[in-house]
Amino acid sequence: MRSFLFLPVLSVLVLISCGTARRPAVKSDGTNGPTVGVPPVVVPDKPVEVRPTLPTRRDPVLLPGDMLQISVYKQPDLALQVRVPQEGVFQYPLIGEVKAAGK
Repeated sequence: MRSFLFLPVLSVLVLISCGTARRPAVKSDGTNGPTVGVPPVVVPDKPVEVRPTLPTRRDPVLLPGDMLQISVYKQPDLALQVRVPQEGVFQYPLIGEVKAAGK
């Protein structure tokens, strides 16, 4: 009879122990968690401003006074060398007015 009662009690104890979560170790300073190999988490008092360390890359922009050399494959009569005027607009054959400054 005693062995018959021992088996259900043992199985209940095993099931209870499986369902309980392990508590994290308490360090000497009173905080929880592992003590080796894990860096501490630092939470700043104020929001941190994130700035890029390198300047962002931008495409070159044409300005008045820049020199352009335009050539079209196998069409030498469409070749053109032009300085971007102060207005930023020049004429090109077959196209007409081309706005170059700021592009």
